[in-house]
Amino acid sequence: MTEFKHIQFIIHHDPDIFEFIFKNNSTDAINDYVSAMFVMANYLRDENKLHQPIHILVDVAESGLYSLRYALTRIKDDLLSRTQDLPRAYFAYITDDTGDRMLIEQFQYMQNTRQKDSRKVFGTTERDQAISWLLSKTEA
Repeated sequence: MTEFKHIQFIIHHDPDIFEFIFKNNSTDAINDYVSAMFVMANYLRDENKLHQPIHILVDVAESGLYSLRYALTRIKDDLLSRTQDLPRAYFAYITDDTGDRMLIEQFQYMQNTRQKDSRKVFGTTERDQAISWLLSKTEA
C-alpha cells in the first residue's frame, strides 16, 4: 500500500487490482492520483506486465467525484505522454451519488483520453461485483 495525503493507493496482488480511494475531491487529490498512476505504471513495467489488462478500482463514495476538467487536463498533459505503452485499462468506480454516476457514465462516452479504456459504475454495496467485473476483463 502506498499512502498519499489525499488518496489511498493499494496494489492488490494475484491478480493485480490497483485501488484508488479518494479522501477528498480536491485538485490536490487529483495530483496524488496522477502521481499514484506513475507508481502503477512503473510497477507494471518493472514486473513485465504490459501484456495484461489493467484493473483499476476507483472509490469516490466518501469524497464525491473530483473535477473532471482538472483531471482530464492533468491526465492529458502529464500522464498520457508517459504511459502510452500501457495496455487497456478497465475502471470500476464505487459511488452511490446519482450525479457522480451520471458524470462517470458520460465520461465513458466522451472518453477523449484513451479510446481503448472502459469504465463502469457500481454502488457501495456492489464492491464484490465491481471486482468480479474487473477480473472478467482479460483483453489487453
